[in-house]
Amino acid sequence: MTTDALKINLAQKILSLDDSILLEKIKDLLKVEDTSVYYTTTGEALTEKAFIAEMDNQQERIKKGEAKFHSIEDVRKKVLHASRLGE
Repeated sequence: MTTDALKINLAQKILSLDDSILLEKIKDLLKVEDTSVYYTTTGEALTEKAFIAEMDNQQERIKKGEAKFHSIEDVRKKVLHASRLGE
């Protein structure tokens, strides 16, 4: 089946549907730009668009000198302290 034929076939099937739940599922499936593709360290889901916007924001903060950086040793100390592995 060609791509055009497939599109027509799918469109006809969708137009014949009366099941609003199934139509909502199809709508959600087609909303690619809103799909959660990344997760923050706190487990918050981010869409690709939101993730890119956050990365752009971080790049601006780095350029302005507003970003805070941590050395590997500082991170290691924080992890050891938080998990009490250093005792």
